[in-house]
Amino acid sequence: MIELTVIVLYLILLLLNTVYYINGKSSRLILSLSFLLMFILFSGSNGAFDGTQHDLSNYNAQYSNYNPLEDNNFGFYYIFFLLMRAGQLLDLSFSTWWQLMTATFLAILVIGLKKHNFSIHLFFIWFMLYYFIFYTGLKMFYGTCVFLFAFGYLLNSGVRNKLKFIFWTCMAGGLHVLFYTFLVLAFVNKDKNWSTKNIRKLKFISITVLIICFFLKISGSASNFLYRMFSFLDTDKTELYLTQSTNWGFFIPAGLHSLSILVLKMNKNILSLDENDNTIKYQLFNASIMMIVFFPLLLAHTVFGRLITEFSFISLCALGYRSVERSFDERISIIMYGMIILFGYYIKTFVISMGWENYITPLLNSRYYTI
Repeated sequence: MIELTVIVLYLILLLLNTVYYINGKSSRLILSLSFLLMFILFSGSNGAFDGTQHDLSNYNAQYSNYNPLEDNNFGFYYIFFLLMRAGQLLDLSFSTWWQLMTATFLAILVIGLKKHNFSIHLFFIWFMLYYFIFYTGLKMFYGTCVFLFAFGYLLNSGVRNKLKFIFWTCMAGGLHVLFYTFLVLAFVNKDKNWSTKNIRKLKFISITVLIICFFLKISGSASNFLYRMFSFLDTDKTELYLTQSTNWGFFIPAGLHSLSILVLKMNKNILSLDENDNTIKYQLFNASIMMIVFFPLLLAHTVFGRLITEFSFISLCALGYRSVERSFDERISIIMYGMIILFGYYIKTFVISMGWENYITPLLNSRYYTI
């Protein structure tokens, strides 16, 4: 009965956030309840304690049984491991540490949304819908909170904002190493003149990368090529992720990102707030093109598909930039755009990957309301 109540509350809050966003309104009560619900969902799965959620169980075991500073992959996740060590030194239980970290990073995220003038209601719409897609990885989730804070600086002009973007992206990288790859976005500028001069270069680079992917795929040499390129990192993660190769797994995230670019291009006209502010129109579209440079990594391991997933989530949240200045019809169009992208991810998660048990079950198996 409690589980059903949570699901109903989840759906009601999702609907109310949508209504408030579309109508350009705001409700502190709805936002507070949404924050509380997502905190419960992101810090309460029994899977961390009964072994039914592999990643969460590993976090629990790491925290409870050894010094994370001695981990071979400390350089990849040094901030995450330092925070874990701090919890140990403070003699916090894993559950308490987990709650504290989740509340802290959610707070950082909300502060970033307010600071960069993103719609918090739109954020919660996507956050609640993406919950089923990237639930289990704490490092990736906490990194996402910090990277969304960083991404706001990318939408502003000036060297100082670029440096802030780089700094906060590096902080996200300290939580999960994959976020370092987003530093390439610092080379993208938002103004029309930059776009006109460089969009052809971006397209050329993208086409070149796709051709390389094609030859690496048909030759079967992707893993060998990538491992040699990144062997200087010399960690077990490098060997784990770059000595394998995907089959159809490459085409799924590549196809989803291509869908994002296509839909974004079709809706470029609604992305300009006015003729003097093309922030989203140019910055976000050019950044989407830039993301194609990561496609070769998808040939080695599906874990790199997280880059595409993270960027799609961040870009959808960025569409909430100065949302109160948009018309009702524009806000409707943004919701419809996002739903098209989400439909593709839901097909991948629940139909192709059969992820029902991994992503829906935690919603029904929380230690906050189960015995």
